[in-house]
Amino acid sequence: KLLGGVITLAKTLGMKVIAEGVETKQELILLRDLKCDAIQGYLYSKPLSTADFILFVEKALRAKSETDFIV
Repeated sequence: KLLGGVITLAKTLGMKVIAEGVETKQELILLRDLKCDAIQGYLYSKPLSTADFILFVEKALRAKSETDFIV
């Protein structure tokens, strides 16, 4: 309930909500259900160097163009 209240308050104030430290699909589902705008964390990737980040994004964009869907 607390997390939902914080997200609702932020949205009421016109803010975007980014959840950090998301590690499990259960956390992702909860945050999506609570209308969190974005997430980051080990569920998607460990910290990356600039070069590895570019490769990560390129791979994600290729997957999006092939399936038109990114989790």
